[in-house]
Amino acid sequence: MYDIDIAWRRQVNQRLVGEPFVSVEAAIRGLCCVQAQDYYGASWALGLRTPGCTTQTIDRLMEQGAILRTHMMRPTWHFVLPEDIRWIQRLTASRVHAMNAGICRRVGVEKADRERATELISAALRGGRHMTRAEVASALEEGGISTGGMRTVYYLMHAELEQVICSGGRRGKEQTYALLDELAPADSGPVERKEAIVSLADRYLQRHSPATAQDFAWWSGLTVSDARAGFDAMGNKYLRRAINGKEYLLAPEDEARGPSQCAVRLLPNFDESFVAYANRTAAVDPAIYKDRNHANVAFLGNVITIDGKVVGTWRRTVGRNEVQLQTMLLRGLTSQESAALDAASERYAEFLGRPTTIALVPDTAVTSPVHVDNSSAS
Repeated sequence: MYDIDIAWRRQVNQRLVGEPFVSVEAAIRGLCCVQAQDYYGASWALGLRTPGCTTQTIDRLMEQGAILRTHMMRPTWHFVLPEDIRWIQRLTASRVHAMNAGICRRVGVEKADRERATELISAALRGGRHMTRAEVASALEEGGISTGGMRTVYYLMHAELEQVICSGGRRGKEQTYALLDELAPADSGPVERKEAIVSLADRYLQRHSPATAQDFAWWSGLTVSDARAGFDAMGNKYLRRAINGKEYLLAPEDEARGPSQCAVRLLPNFDESFVAYANRTAAVDPAIYKDRNHANVAFLGNVITIDGKVVGTWRRTVGRNEVQLQTMLLRGLTSQESAALDAASERYAEFLGRPTTIALVPDTAVTSPVHVDNSSAS
């Protein structure tokens, strides 16, 4: 099996091609967790996989508490369902706390302050209140907790990891925070740690295979030892194949799947099809991606893929009446591929609910990573 097969099969399993998910909730349930530090990019990741989904769809589900957004698994936000947030947080939070420990010391967030801040945040949100970061900071200052610098960020993350708070509904472009007990009161999912590792490994493989234990360790934030234990527990449920010297697990039906039909996708930054893997070389065609860091393909910004392979990047400029997409290509497109790119743009326009045009940047060689303007993300 060649790398192109890995890239294509991941696209199929993540429902970027073929049969889509029936709803946003089904998409998040299938992927288990969806990296979401850029709210708008992650919303589009769900829109790509769910017919009829728009930005308003995501906002409404957030307002209803049907989907949640919180720091988990790694020190970054993820979309997750209420039914999964507690057991995954219980399994992975200690690792995130450990990753944050050094930064907390540098910014002056001591253990006693974190615990006191969590108590104050809980009291301020009680009774169904949803508060923005600035409002939480004010409540902390009133309680005698300094919020200068990055302190508020780490007080909030600590409370999230301790299963006290999570995202509330959006207020304009800002995220609010709410008590987790008021949005996800039920504690479902596996309780025992070994069972939770196996369950998370299985959930990961269902929609992220083909993948290695190292990929799962990166995605989950668990140790490689725990990741291997989870994969070993899969028994014969997944096939084990040696590819380029590494052992991959994949679903039996993957080997029977046919070739691509020119699937062009406008993927957002940190899409699960890239960021969910420690090794991302499957998404890179060395013939058109020379002298570039293959491992950092997930951090180029928004990328254009054909059959799972990166062929360029894109960024958007939001105007009063329309959105312009600037595409920067690493190679020329065939007429079929150009038509597919137009169709991908039209789907993005439907998601945004406003007209969208494509402009090709004259320099077709992307010589450095394209950083998307996330100044409006929260």
